[in-house]
Amino acid sequence: MINAGYATSVIVVNSKLPVHSLGEFIAYARAHPGKLNFASSGIGSANHIDTEVLAALTGIKLLHVPYRGTADGYRALLADEVQVMFGAITSALPYVQAGTLRALVVLTDKRSPLLPDVPTLAQAGLNRVDVRKWMGLLAPAGTPPEIVAKLNVALDAILHEPSMRTWMERQGFELAGGSPQAYGHVLDADFIKWSETVRRTGIRPE
Repeated sequence: MINAGYATSVIVVNSKLPVHSLGEFIAYARAHPGKLNFASSGIGSANHIDTEVLAALTGIKLLHVPYRGTADGYRALLADEVQVMFGAITSALPYVQAGTLRALVVLTDKRSPLLPDVPTLAQAGLNRVDVRKWMGLLAPAGTPPEIVAKLNVALDAILHEPSMRTWMERQGFELAGGSPQAYGHVLDADFIKWSETVRRTGIRPE
């Protein structure tokens, strides 16, 4: 029915790792193939697939260590059991601000106001990658089009209220909005993109 916005993810590394940018991380990983571990919240999870996409595009080899959730992944990252992880900006922010983790890039079209000094993937030189995650609202199948249209107009207006925009930015979201048709295109494109990505990377369920 409507795409509310895109959740901001960030690539973070243990501060002990001698890298300060995505370019330096890629160079370091290439120089140490298979020696760096990355955490995920489980096989086939979003941060697992995102990291596999990055590795495939850049030609680096990382060892996957799945955990039961991102909280366990962060604990492993802080303990240097793993060296890198894709995470939500809101959960990574306290560690980045404390200096225990280092943010390399945000996975959105524009920089996040929560980490304004951290570049986007495109700004870091990887403009072929789109691993954004959206949050949206759907109506049950068979809902009359006029009801969908009416709800969409109301929800889109709410999303563009200044207070809502501010709240979403503080929660690490990039506002989207738009028509039901536009959201449908996002869903169709994502189904194709992620199906091909899973097939290409060879990810299998546990």
